[in-house]
Amino acid sequence: MKHQTYIRSIKPKHSKQYHTIILGDVHLGLGNCRISGLLEFLQKISFKRLIFQGDTFNHHSLRELPTDHQVFLDHVQKREAAGAEVVWMDGNHESKQKGAQFISQLQQLLTRFYRADCTVRQEYSFALGKRKFLVLHGHVFDQIISKLPHASQLATWIYEQVQKLDTEEQSLAALLKHNTKEVLQLVRIIRQEALLYASLSGAQVVICGHTHKLEHAKSGDNGEWIHYYNAGCWTEKKCGAVGIEKNGETHLLRITTWRKPH
Repeated sequence: MKHQTYIRSIKPKHSKQYHTIILGDVHLGLGNCRISGLLEFLQKISFKRLIFQGDTFNHHSLRELPTDHQVFLDHVQKREAAGAEVVWMDGNHESKQKGAQFISQLQQLLTRFYRADCTVRQEYSFALGKRKFLVLHGHVFDQIISKLPHASQLATWIYEQVQKLDTEEQSLAALLKHNTKEVLQLVRIIRQEALLYASLSGAQVVICGHTHKLEHAKSGDNGEWIHYYNAGCWTEKKCGAVGIEKNGETHLLRITTWRKPH
């Protein structure tokens, strides 16, 4: 039987060995999550640490997962059992609103679908080579979520419905995303706030998610750069990951996927 492939391309040409892989916004449980492409990607590489950067699950009220989504989590468990470190981080989709507060329910989701003794983090830092890395989801910088949570939830719901109805090329979803994100300037705001936070934290590299926009930018002068990466998401044709080698060299991987095997 011919191998089924869900990946069109990975750019730039990537290594097959990384120290750390960072995945943002997988959205397990969502019908248009490109989980088969993500599983294929992980099967192609080796790593010592895997960081799920938040919004790994799509919603706090999930009761079950599609079979292929659970197969993916089973693969992660096997990699963990083989010695890989797996880090779980909180995101806005895994939180439940209680008044003005958002209470994380990621631990409950992990207990149901993965394992009960996982630690959930709001942010995560580590050093590789001569660099200090800071990882967070980025929703803490999103004032729409904090000040207008119901409007944010409505906008997210509309976007998800458009993605379900869209073509393989996702032209409608891309147009909607481009216009709404630019109006709110959310991408720029989160990038600037993350770079400032990294500077105050003494980090040379900060990696966010939340905006679903694959991005690498930097800020600074006299060669003292702080680098910003966004790992993208796994609900669109153009997915992504951040790969870090043991010497600290960092790569933004742009992974183009098929919805169905090609």
